[in-house]
Amino acid sequence: MEKLVLLMLLLAGICAVASGHFRKYHFVKDEKSWFDAQSYCREKHTDLATIESQEETEKLNISAGFTDAWIGLYYDKENWQWSSGDNVSYYNWTSSLNCTSVDSKGEWVDSDCHDNKHFMCYNETRESYILIDQLKTWYEAQQYCRTNYTDLVSIKNNDEDKKIKEKANGNPVWIGLFNNPWKWSHKGEYSSFHNWNKGEPNIVGNNICVEMYGKTDKERGKWNDAGCHFPSPFFCYNESCTDASCTKYHFVKTDMNWYAAQTHCRDKYTDLATVHSQEEVKQLLDILNISANAWIGMYRDGNENWQWSNGDEVTYNTRRVKLFCATVNPDGDWTDSVCHDKKHFMCYDSHKETSERYILIEQLKTWYEAEKYCREYHTDLVSVKNEDENKKIKEKANGTAVWIGLFNNPWKWSDGGDNYTPQNWSENQPDNYEDKEKCVMIQNISNELTLKDDP
Repeated sequence: MEKLVLLMLLLAGICAVASGHFRKYHFVKDEKSWFDAQSYCREKHTDLATIESQEETEKLNISAGFTDAWIGLYYDKENWQWSSGDNVSYYNWTSSLNCTSVDSKGEWVDSDCHDNKHFMCYNETRESYILIDQLKTWYEAQQYCRTNYTDLVSIKNNDEDKKIKEKANGNPVWIGLFNNPWKWSHKGEYSSFHNWNKGEPNIVGNNICVEMYGKTDKERGKWNDAGCHFPSPFFCYNESCTDASCTKYHFVKTDMNWYAAQTHCRDKYTDLATVHSQEEVKQLLDILNISANAWIGMYRDGNENWQWSNGDEVTYNTRRVKLFCATVNPDGDWTDSVCHDKKHFMCYDSHKETSERYILIEQLKTWYEAEKYCREYHTDLVSVKNEDENKKIKEKANGTAVWIGLFNNPWKWSDGGDNYTPQNWSENQPDNYEDKEKCVMIQNISNELTLKDDP
């Protein structure tokens, strides 16, 4: 498990801003999971850090130069909330992960669009019979059809033969019939329908592959056995699909960023892969032969909505909602993180005679360890309710990324306060990376304090 320097905000009670009280942040350098950090802050202070304003963000990030740390933001089944239970009315996610890749398990991961990855394209056609106007031997044609469609065409009756004849327009083309006894390339089915030209098949030499040809109008569409090595155009076909079109995925083992991959797929195929069902996920995984992620066509538009590269509506999603916790990074941005990662964290204390005090615990702890620590020695992991509190935590964190009290999905505060309203997440956060980021840390990016979900 990655060891990260985290800021722990200890929260020892909640005082209203209107009463003149404010949070005091405490940096804890112990490495703890989000849950341990929450317990720590609740024991030693009030709770994991809560941030409710840009001012509090800046206070948490008074100077730069430290790593991520847990804050009290977490995600439960429906939304983000602070560990303290405070309503999330402010968030500061960082956003750079606007494109989607698929991993070896078929799960989707939002990723930086400028990363270089392999990618998946697809072909879509409404035609059952596809004329390929490339010169290939029968075996090369068979391989091409099996890679890009279903197989070389099978012709099982007069109607199908007529359709192929019309599309061939008198040109010689390979069909899927081969060998003697004659059978079709697809599934090795023996042929009960034939349309041989007069005197065919003559089985001369190695003439064990079949073409449809038409040297004269009378011969047009008739079949002829020929040498399999002879280059010729050919017919592929697609099996019937459940919808009006057929989709064929293609894995491109060339590293490109998402935009270059999109251009390549549109030039060579139809577009980057679109997935609308679990059946299509399985189909995609059948040819995804790497352990690393590969680009698919899902991306986030300017309105923060996910959509497919080809314009289709996103109606199917393999992302799974899990608990995750929040950290704040050295720039004050929040990120969702895996709660069991070891990080510093921020607790807070609440004292009526002074103010709410944020205590930085410079111990590396998971979010859970930080929560336990804050509850034992303070009140809880810090909750961040507005920009002012976020600024204070930022100043106290002094450049170190720290746990705050936000965790779970939907997000809530460790100290039991009201559900939060997202405000200070870093761009494209929370992203629930690899479905493991349940807790929240506060981070510092370009002297701006934002939230990031983290393990």
